[in-house]
Amino acid sequence: MSSLSSKFLHFAVSILLLKMSIIVPFVINLACAQDGQTGTQHWVTVYYPQWSEGPLSAKTIPAWEIDWRGITHVIFNNNDNISSIEPWWLYVTSPSDSLKAFYGAGGSVNYLDSLTKYAHVNGVAALVSIQSISNNNISRFVTDSIRTEIFVDAVVSWAERHHFDGVDLNWENWGGSHFADKNSNTRLLRRFRARLNRMKSYYGARAVLTMAPNYFDYKVYYTPDVNATVDQVNIQCYANATANNYQTGRHGAWFIDALYKGTNPKYFDGEAISIRGPLQWATNYGYDRKIMGVGIAGYSLVYRGADQMYGPYQSGWGEPGNLGIKESEAFVNNGGTMVWDSTRMAKYIYGTAITSTSSVRWGQYGVKAGQKFWMSLPSPENAREVAQWTKDQGLGGMMLYDFTTDIDPSQPRLSGLRNKIISAVATAMSGGEGRTVGNIKPSTPEEKK
Repeated sequence: MSSLSSKFLHFAVSILLLKMSIIVPFVINLACAQDGQTGTQHWVTVYYPQWSEGPLSAKTIPAWEIDWRGITHVIFNNNDNISSIEPWWLYVTSPSDSLKAFYGAGGSVNYLDSLTKYAHVNGVAALVSIQSISNNNISRFVTDSIRTEIFVDAVVSWAERHHFDGVDLNWENWGGSHFADKNSNTRLLRRFRARLNRMKSYYGARAVLTMAPNYFDYKVYYTPDVNATVDQVNIQCYANATANNYQTGRHGAWFIDALYKGTNPKYFDGEAISIRGPLQWATNYGYDRKIMGVGIAGYSLVYRGADQMYGPYQSGWGEPGNLGIKESEAFVNNGGTMVWDSTRMAKYIYGTAITSTSSVRWGQYGVKAGQKFWMSLPSPENAREVAQWTKDQGLGGMMLYDFTTDIDPSQPRLSGLRNKIISAVATAMSGGEGRTVGNIKPSTPEEKK
């Protein structure tokens, strides 16, 4: 063999090994993460909302500041990204919304391209979410097979161009967005599965289709089709967040994340993950346990006007309110007492505020001085209990919403405390296995294709 041929062969083998070192862990994680003790594989899927884009702060986190260890899937989402204009995909029909998706509030940093790059170098699959929540633009095409095909192709083609690995369907039947008939809803899933089977994911693995329904949406699709087409059905278990009083008609303070129901007083129906969630779908309606996931929140709920469980809280818009974990924990220094409920495996804070707080998440006002409050508080302890229960029940994995609601920017990236709810789940589900971030710089406008 000549010297030139030898050098060429060495170069080719080196390139092949380099590619293998990147591809192999990616393909493994793309399916799910493996539990180091049992060898069973589970996913850990985390949402990254568009409003998370920005420099590291109390409400924003760029991809290079994320602790990716143990995460298997990241989903980029934004509320109501379905357009009223054909092909009904907002990032195609609206240039301004497309730019916001990539650059956030503005500037020269392409946060969305950075998200997919950092995800891939850490062996994490990146998905884009289709969200229909507050408007009903989805009705413009979902009942028509040809229009459905046009929409599906527009979404998946866009995902391919921007190096995503699949699609998430977050269709919520409230706030103005309403489900179509069962045949149309199911056809949408089948069309996505067919198109995703032809999609070129970033490293050639099978493209992923996920869903994030509410716990009561099990009847809007045909079960066999969901089992055959969807890879993850992550139930929004944090929708079980109020205790209804059937005698008075009032809602009472309850947990956003109770694992077990416990014993409720007469007339109250406080629910729990173990009885209103993925296990219910699987046992009562025939959904495959392996595709069912538990969705938990990284944010707290504050019930203003109540200072005890089941207590009636004040009514009106924004009730109960949303707080980040760090924001809610601060109430132990503002008249609050923190309690671990060992029956429901969940944490709460109750008391009367000493001083007024400013606005909390999503534009809602805070708690006023002298006002009673009761907070349902996600915690690493609760997250670990839910993760173990998920594995014990033979379910597929867990979903968390989202990266910014449990953020503590003062903590080091790899401390396990920057996103402590996410880290607790990732560690419990997969032993904390994952790759550290490589030498990838934030992308610039010139890198955007």
